[in-house]
Amino acid sequence: MTRIQEQLSTLMGDQPFTTRWALHDLRSGRFYGERVDESQWTASTRKVSVMMCLLHEVTAGRIDLDQQVEYTPDLAEGVQSGTFRYMTPGFSFPLRDALAQMIVSSDNICTRLVFDSLGADEREQLRVVNDFCQNSGLHHTIHRHVFPDTSRIPWYHTDAPMTTTTPADQILMLRAIADGSLCAEGSPRLAVSQELCRYALELMTQGWDSFEFARFLPDDVRVAQKGGRGVRGRSEIGVIYGRDGQPACAIAVYTDWVQTRLRDGRPGNELAIDLISAFGRGAWELIVNDSDIPADILEYGRPVTA
Repeated sequence: MTRIQEQLSTLMGDQPFTTRWALHDLRSGRFYGERVDESQWTASTRKVSVMMCLLHEVTAGRIDLDQQVEYTPDLAEGVQSGTFRYMTPGFSFPLRDALAQMIVSSDNICTRLVFDSLGADEREQLRVVNDFCQNSGLHHTIHRHVFPDTSRIPWYHTDAPMTTTTPADQILMLRAIADGSLCAEGSPRLAVSQELCRYALELMTQGWDSFEFARFLPDDVRVAQKGGRGVRGRSEIGVIYGRDGQPACAIAVYTDWVQTRLRDGRPGNELAIDLISAFGRGAWELIVNDSDIPADILEYGRPVTA
C-alpha cells in the first residue's frame, strides 16, 4: 500500500457509515481509492454530468446558451433546493444563466430548465443525458429522473429509483474536463471544446451550495467542486488546483447510510461533512505539497465512541 493510499484509507476507512472515495493525481496519473466501482445515489453531484452533456450539445451546435428559457409556476412544485422557488414566476432569461444557477446554487428549477433544453419530454431528456454518459465512458452513471421531490424520499430508500454513479466514473469525467481545459482541441472523451471545459470549471469554482473540500484549505487554494446533499448522506466531487494555477488532482467522496445521530450525540451529517473537508485538505497536502496529512486532520478519521 502506498503512502497516499494508506493515509487516505486511515482517514476514511473506520467510520460508522459507508464511504466511497477516489483520488487521481492529474500530473503523475496515479489513482487511489476505496470502493471506487460501487454504485451509489448521486444527489446533486449528478449535475456536473448534466452540465457536460449540455456543453457537448453546445459544442456540436445543437443548442445555444443564449437561447431564452422561461420560469413558469409549475416548475416550483416540490423543489427543495435553490433560490428560484422564492422568486415570482413569469420571466425569461438565457439558458447559460440557468446552467450557472444549477451549478453555483444547485437550483432545481434551473436544473429542470437545463433538462428541458435537451429534449421535448422527460423520456427524451434522460435518453440524451444517458447517451452522453455512456458514450463518454461513464458506464455506471445512470440518470433515472429529471427532478426528484426529496421531501418524499425516506432515509431507507433503495438506489433503484435514484440517479446513480461511482467514484471511478466521476474521476473519469473530472479528468476529461481538466484535460480538456488545457488542450486546444478540448476533451475528445466528452466532445466538449476547450473554452467550454474551462467554463465548466469556472462555474464549479463559484459554487456556494457546498464548500466542504475547501473548508480546511488556505483561502487562496482554488477548488472547482459540486456537492450533493441526500437524505442518506453527503457527497462532493471536484478538482483541486496547484500553486501553479493548473489542475493538480481530481477527487470524489461519497458517504452513505449516514445515521441521523451518532452514539456520541452528534448528527451523522456533521461527521460526513467533516470527513469530506478533511479529505480535501489531505488530498492537497499529499498531492500539491507532497507532505503527510496533518495530525489534526487525521483526527477526523478516529472511530466514533459512545
